[in-house]
Amino acid sequence: MTEYELWLDESGDFEAETQSDRRRNPSLVGGILIRKGALSDARIRQLADPDNRGDFHATEMSAETAQRVVPVALEGVCNAGGKLVYFQNTERIDYHTNRDLYLRVLASGLAQLTKYLSTQGHFTLNITVAVRFVEKEPGSEEKRAIAGEEYRRELKSYIAHEFEDINFTLDPHDRIALTILSARREFRLFLADYACNAKLVLNSRKYRPVRDRLLALFDPRYQFTVTALTAENSIRAKLAANDVSGALMEYFTARGKLSKKKMLNEILKRFCAMSYRLQRLQLREFSAALRAYAGKETDFERSESLMKEAIERFFGELARRHIPVQTDESLFWLQLSLADMYLREGDVLHAKPMLDALEQLIRGMNYRVENLAHLYFYRDKKALYEIDTMDYAAAVKTMDATIHAMEGLFAALDRDPLVADYFGADRQLYSEYLGNAYCMKIYAELFLQRQDASLYDRSLRADTDKALSQYRYSGELERNQQYRAKAENEAGHCRAALEWLLKTKDLTLDGENVKEPCVRYLTAAREEDPLSRDYYAMYYVEIMEHAARLGQDALADAMYAALVQEKETLNDLILPRKPAVIRSDAAVSNIVYADIFSDGKAPRRYHPREIVLWKYGAYQMLRGNDAAASRCWEDAVTVCDENPDYTQLKLVAIAVRLEELSLLTDKTDLRARRREIKRRAKDILKLPDLPEGLAAYARDALSLAESPALNTKHAYALSQRIAF
Repeated sequence: MTEYELWLDESGDFEAETQSDRRRNPSLVGGILIRKGALSDARIRQLADPDNRGDFHATEMSAETAQRVVPVALEGVCNAGGKLVYFQNTERIDYHTNRDLYLRVLASGLAQLTKYLSTQGHFTLNITVAVRFVEKEPGSEEKRAIAGEEYRRELKSYIAHEFEDINFTLDPHDRIALTILSARREFRLFLADYACNAKLVLNSRKYRPVRDRLLALFDPRYQFTVTALTAENSIRAKLAANDVSGALMEYFTARGKLSKKKMLNEILKRFCAMSYRLQRLQLREFSAALRAYAGKETDFERSESLMKEAIERFFGELARRHIPVQTDESLFWLQLSLADMYLREGDVLHAKPMLDALEQLIRGMNYRVENLAHLYFYRDKKALYEIDTMDYAAAVKTMDATIHAMEGLFAALDRDPLVADYFGADRQLYSEYLGNAYCMKIYAELFLQRQDASLYDRSLRADTDKALSQYRYSGELERNQQYRAKAENEAGHCRAALEWLLKTKDLTLDGENVKEPCVRYLTAAREEDPLSRDYYAMYYVEIMEHAARLGQDALADAMYAALVQEKETLNDLILPRKPAVIRSDAAVSNIVYADIFSDGKAPRRYHPREIVLWKYGAYQMLRGNDAAASRCWEDAVTVCDENPDYTQLKLVAIAVRLEELSLLTDKTDLRARRREIKRRAKDILKLPDLPEGLAAYARDALSLAESPALNTKHAYALSQRIAF
């Protein structure tokens, strides 16, 4: 994670740009981009105010002073690794009012700079911008400062629009924070002012003697112009370059106004004019690009919508028009990705028809070697659906048949003399596909193990060993190591479980020193993408909670101590997430916003966040912290209720309440939980096309809640029967 500072000022009046003096550069926003800490405060002040005047504005400098101060200051910044950044209205667009044009230029530049910085890795961008004075009323000579909240609200809206125009989504790891300060009192903004003025009047007599020195500091990578390209123009530009894949991406991801039918016809017309080979290549590129784009989206509903629209609108239109191109491969990957999204969310009712469509597609494919991989991937998702619907034995059977077919094929390959000649007769053939197939079987066995503890010794441990043998690189081992950790944990081997979990981050336990490697694990987990972070937290908390339940207190308490030490991890990975706090004071000259994109609402949360909160709450209850446990359980159920279309999460909410029944002692709370379980179970049983495994669970929960005498052991056992 790289932390940058961006100091911005503006030059020009942002008025009547189309009629402005063409000898002078158009109005611009500009300044300095530099890594945080690259310049000390003392050095910044020395460069910004060498004469110690306390108020040094470039437009008020004489030519002699500007030639002496400005180049030295900007060279000092660049020598420290800083970059001169410019957001320019090169097209000389007039945009309603000078206020609107200023915000448009600022937002357009920030969006493009952000997109560029994202290619360099994860970042935090701390923007310090000068107070901007605009017309109090349109046409008025009286000026007013753009108020702090207005700045944040309007800039957020403009930037969001610009992100859409350039087809960019801000990564959840990355942050943009905003501070508004006076350009007359902040030395960083002195330097931004010098950068702006030097660019705006570079060709004037003021800077003529030092023009070459200033030109040498300009980097074209950090000069951005106002974007004025509409989605339709962008699509046509890509079609002109025979980039149908890019045009389709623009078509499906555009959020602004777009003539859908008209533009799709233009895309199909260009597509039909291509050769068969190019058509297949474009389909593959589009399928891969859309899946990558959807994978970065933190809004799962938008990802699903993109996939569904592409499948129905584009591939459906190819079929309706009988365009003779092989679509099954590209269509397969989109359908598989959509099915995976549904299953990952616990939306089993929507997953089923997509899996049926996948099976139909595969059965219609030609019998060729290349399609065998499609069969494997489909079977993997079929087994996951069976697990999510609590038919664990069926999932084991599905993967056993898949593994048998794959091992038979690999054995035949291994015996072939040509293969042995190239790869060596003494080398062991391995396959990530086979490893992943074992992983899915293991995942089903994990839940069967809760009903039959002997499964661990009979097959589960051996299956994890077989899966591990199919990988050669540490990154590929992660899921299997997590599953092995879960298997050991379910078997009551909590220390062994933690050892396997630490291996996912190349860490080991050091004798009795449990806390320190746990701290390193939690720190490393926080650097993962948001979805992966929740899984790292889930496995960790499950081990901690189970160790406490089994009386392995030293291990559980050391793991908890690591969480307490890593407060950032505790707040980010475990405890309920809260929206960023917006801080401001009354003076417009000193407004600070924690995150420019904060709207005061917490982000929507998905599986496995509810499991993290559930098991952390159980740990707190086992430690006697009833209030903390209650807060976490309430939030776990809230996560389930935030996703009302996800059937599996409806059952998780019941499972959370069932575990509460097994631990609560207050009779009032017990009655309330019973009523809630009955209500939730009855609602689930009303769902159409409910898989039998989920219906049976809801009926069992309803029966337990209605039973006159509460069996706490039965309540706990039922809570653990669900897949998590």
